[in-house]
Amino acid sequence: MATITNRGDGQWQATVRKKGYSTQSKTFKTKTRAEQWARNVESEMGRSASRRVGQSLQWANINMLKRTAILSGTKNGDDREIPLSSKVVAVIERQPHQITGFLFSIRGDPVTQAFSRVCKNARIKDLRFDAASRFFEMGLEPMEVSAITGHKDLAMLKRYTHLKTEDLVKKPG
Repeated sequence: MATITNRGDGQWQATVRKKGYSTQSKTFKTKTRAEQWARNVESEMGRSASRRVGQSLQWANINMLKRTAILSGTKNGDDREIPLSSKVVAVIERQPHQITGFLFSIRGDPVTQAFSRVCKNARIKDLRFDAASRFFEMGLEPMEVSAITGHKDLAMLKRYTHLKTEDLVKKPG
């Protein structure tokens, strides 16, 4: 979580604290720059956590009959069981069983670099916001979405959800 503090004399200090990461802090001349830096640091911390989770996914944590996977080492520190869509199940079924027991044999760094290039070229800022919003658009309830995304409270889930007003108009009522 980021904290922006006015230190006087046109100095703004941004501090980002996150469980499992060392505290990051930097001082800026404007509040806007401090906020931008803090958002970038939080985003990088989230990306690194997601990459770790993906890299650590093992066949033993996947239940193809129930179509679920247990994610270990998530950014909130808790393990959680998530449902697998039919598309994800199809991808998993095509993966060869590695002798190491891990689902994916590729290291996270090249994947992250390639994914960052694709997002930059497609002008995609953050898929976490998009994913939470799409789950609601699919008709999932808040508790269902938080179970998938790992948000422990609805305030944080709300922060990651950006529903389109034109879609809300179509709702009954």
